[in-house]
Amino acid sequence: MLECLALLFEVNYLKTDIKKMMERLQEFMANEDMPLNLISPLDHAYIQNEPLGVVLIIGTWNYPFMLLLQPLVGYNFCRKRLEALHT
Repeated sequence: MLECLALLFEVNYLKTDIKKMMERLQEFMANEDMPLNLISPLDHAYIQNEPLGVVLIIGTWNYPFMLLLQPLVGYNFCRKRLEALHT
């Protein structure tokens, strides 16, 4: 009974988040075009989002997948340094 609840409420949510992240990955990685001004009409301006820094994720004992691995899904696509701590 408890294993079914763990699969239903934790693992399936994690799988759904991974699928949604994979579907929207190109949208997250796309450059954002910026409007040009009169000084530089021939230039091409855009914003390229890059992750910065280090992230610490602290998870609890009662919902390990939901609170520890779910933030990891979004962070996994950033490819930066990560420290995960399970208490």
